[in-house]
Amino acid sequence: MRLRGQGMPGGGGGPAGDLLLEVAIEPHPSYRRDGDTLEVTLPVSLVEAVQGAKVDLPTPWGTIALRIPPMTSSGRKLRAAGMGVRHANGAKGDLIAEVQVMLPANASPEAIAKLLDAARETQAAGADPRQALSW
Repeated sequence: MRLRGQGMPGGGGGPAGDLLLEVAIEPHPSYRRDGDTLEVTLPVSLVEAVQGAKVDLPTPWGTIALRIPPMTSSGRKLRAAGMGVRHANGAKGDLIAEVQVMLPANASPEAIAKLLDAARETQAAGADPRQALSW
């Protein structure tokens, strides 16, 4: 940004020069912006992902309750309409929350063993999660 005549005076009594301002916007620690859309990674517990839940999600406009559908996998994107970037003319962008399933960090060895047994049982009955990949 250039502010004409707002800089230091010139040498030998000359007129003031221009003041040059450089403005930079720091990235937000949680949100990313894509046009009018705000994107955020939303960590959820394994229980919330499997059985579904309503989780609180802070937004720039206040906290909302976002519904996590049952059997939600990591990477699924959920949309909160009108909760993105807002403009003075009333236009509103959306907020996209990408689900990230967080596994329990400090579960007991017995609980982990039960979780592994249940996971093996359900995977044996299901399809290969990588079958759609082609090389």
